[in-house]
Amino acid sequence: MASLSGIRFLSLLVLLLGPGLAPSSHSAGGLADRDEVHATFTLNLTRFVRWPAEAFESPSAPLVIGTLERDPINSALERALAREPEGSRPIRLLRLQNPGDIASCHVVFLSQSVPQQGSVLARAQGRPILLIGDAPGFHELGGHVRLAPSGPRIALVVDLRRLRASGIEPSAQLLRVAELVP
Repeated sequence: MASLSGIRFLSLLVLLLGPGLAPSSHSAGGLADRDEVHATFTLNLTRFVRWPAEAFESPSAPLVIGTLERDPINSALERALAREPEGSRPIRLLRLQNPGDIASCHVVFLSQSVPQQGSVLARAQGRPILLIGDAPGFHELGGHVRLAPSGPRIALVVDLRRLRASGIEPSAQLLRVAELVP
């Protein structure tokens, strides 16, 4: 019988990665590249949260995912978006050129290798912007969702209090598979 953590992990993979990553995202050893997995999680997380209506200019306005210019996830996000089927709301990527650009985003991903995390997260506080990152201490800086390594797996750690304070509501499906920040 599978353990609860094993079941949660499998549920998380099915929920966020769908049937699997595209073959082009696998390394020679058959394992998915970290940036590809993080990009897929980031893109798919948008399906499991709800923004307030006023976060968008109109019902057909695009959902904007922002990253810093030199973030290593940029290329992987572009590839993940190219595989994305057309939906009711288009998704656009924005490479943030200056701190003010964050106001145009609905999602911001920050890799742990990005040195300006604290200042970017501070600018996003109180806005309906889903903040995703992979750095230790990401929640303490104000982030909402951390993609945390857990052995060969990725744990999805959610700060529910901060997420809801920003006006973003997670789905019950997401909460079932996530670890919550105490």
